[in-house]
Amino acid sequence: MQRPNILLLCADMIGARHLGCYGDPAQLTPSIDRLAESGVRFNQAYCACPPCIPARVSMMCGQYAHTHGKTAHVKMALAPRPPLIPEILSAHGYRTGFVGKTHWWPPSDTLGCEEAYLTIDNHLTPELGEGDAYIRFLREREIYDYHASTWAADRHRLNPDNLPPECLKVNWTGDTACSLLDRFSDSGCPFFLACSFVEPHGAGSVQKSFLETFREIPLRPIIAREGEHENKPDTQRQAVVRWERRYANVDKDAVRRGVYASLNLVDRNIGKILDALERSGQKENTVVIFLTDHGDLLFDHGCIEKTFLYESAIRIPFVISGPEIPRGETRDPLVSQIDLMPTILDLCGIEQKDPTVEGRSLFPVIQAPQAPWRERLFCEVEQTVHLRDLVCCSAAKMVRSGPWKYIYTLVDGHRVEAELYHLENDPDELFNLAQDAGQQARVAQLRYEILRWLVATEPNRLHPVPENHYPVPHADRRSF
Repeated sequence: MQRPNILLLCADMIGARHLGCYGDPAQLTPSIDRLAESGVRFNQAYCACPPCIPARVSMMCGQYAHTHGKTAHVKMALAPRPPLIPEILSAHGYRTGFVGKTHWWPPSDTLGCEEAYLTIDNHLTPELGEGDAYIRFLREREIYDYHASTWAADRHRLNPDNLPPECLKVNWTGDTACSLLDRFSDSGCPFFLACSFVEPHGAGSVQKSFLETFREIPLRPIIAREGEHENKPDTQRQAVVRWERRYANVDKDAVRRGVYASLNLVDRNIGKILDALERSGQKENTVVIFLTDHGDLLFDHGCIEKTFLYESAIRIPFVISGPEIPRGETRDPLVSQIDLMPTILDLCGIEQKDPTVEGRSLFPVIQAPQAPWRERLFCEVEQTVHLRDLVCCSAAKMVRSGPWKYIYTLVDGHRVEAELYHLENDPDELFNLAQDAGQQARVAQLRYEILRWLVATEPNRLHPVPENHYPVPHADRRSF
């Protein structure tokens, strides 16, 4: 049987609720929506850990953040390094390529791909220096030349308004992916190609003239209520006060329109890549997967970006289309980024033997919606790094079980603060029920589930080398 190609498309810092196929009123993602219509869309997909670095590591190795060791936005190499998707596929005869943002450390790591054209967020480009493929592109066109000694003074030249539209990073990413796709399609070998956009990641990556066309788009209301943080963790209250000061004179709707404009540019380039795939003659034998690393709070609950485990920050789009994938269907089971790796290996007919992989192949539930699946899903984050100027630090673990969502936050290593939401009755997470007398048995049970998860996955963290590992029985892993 012919092995399928894998085309992995990823956008940065945008949640499921901002896409048309997930019900956003602006309807600015027609290419992604078209992909969803041709495949399966997962309604309850979550990132493993919302900052960029841990989320992307979890995608590539199929492990929870506390297992691979990056629970925050920290710059350190994985040691030991678990097997990654491109490395495994390359060992099985696949051509492998990566375009865009890995957000790995060291930043020049190609994740084992034979061809890699790497870049990173504009404000972090010095990490890659001369190795930044986008900077090389601009140099070839005599638009910009990177020099470490003058970077801080020159970086304004990368402002979108100072660049021709075709030289915006989002368009460079899409064009480079199309070129690599064409070369791989002509090679006669199955291929894995990952295209990871830096955008949207906020509102600063579009030109003002383009932004003007989004002035009248419909925006969903910002999620908030008066006094909602009175019984929520102290780190949230502190962060909200800080962000209220920072954005007191900012047009929040203008910021959100900028994010939508950037998302629309990503979608246009995804459309360009899908068109290139069709022209290549490889469409019928290619599995296309779209997801994001995490969401963006965009002022919901008074917060920005990520780090708090609200749905806006952790619920992501996850779409799979291709051979043997039903068309135009949705699935409601709880799925995670850690399921990406085993799903890809399963689709490629490669047996997944590593006992430290904690995700599960989605293929059974894709084929049969009622197939046995996990009853609980977990997420986590360490909040100190992104919130440096707070007077306290915290780490949080979350469990979803049915409509219930429980978050256990440990502040300064000793003070416990909890959140409990019923997502059917309170989908916007405005009312924390953790202190309600009638919910204490449920709180205790969900806290126990987090403890059970951490204990059951401890062997993976302590003994990531397979020969030192004793696997948890499959029946017990089902909930994880």
